[in-house]
Amino acid sequence: EIYLDTSGSMPDPERNLNALTLAAQILAAAAIRKGSLVRGVIYSSGPESPLVSEWMGSEQTAREWLLHYSGGGTDFPWKFLAKSVKETRGAPPLRIVISDQDFLYNLRDKDAPSTMEAAVRSSPVFVALLHLYPGYGNPEVLEPFRGRPSFRLVAVHYMADFAKTASE
Repeated sequence: EIYLDTSGSMPDPERNLNALTLAAQILAAAAIRKGSLVRGVIYSSGPESPLVSEWMGSEQTAREWLLHYSGGGTDFPWKFLAKSVKETRGAPPLRIVISDQDFLYNLRDKDAPSTMEAAVRSSPVFVALLHLYPGYGNPEVLEPFRGRPSFRLVAVHYMADFAKTASE
């Protein structure tokens, strides 16, 4: 499950290179090549957010679907994540959040910590691939999850490094 931030701080991938979307496409292709299915969850604060795909097994379908864009503010879909955790109890997916430092502010939402806790606990791996740079954001909100074997924080200091980091 790939949670892709398409808020207004991200460029529209139909008009400009969007390093986060490219990273999501790389990760989706890698998963599909290994025989997995991928579900995309594109979010912002728009009225149609989040956009959720079916489980996809085609690289081309995933690549094209991940080009959706909504703009607006950053509003992580905690309700959808909670629903996903309940739906996938028997076979929980690896979950990846691709965002910037605004994800850290979203973790202050009322139900966010308990939902994040349930997702990290139930996921074989939960990756937060975030554009973070020293002195900005509050990475300490992630402290409760850092010691968990399934949780990975991958800090990307430069937007241009998202694709390279996703490949690695």
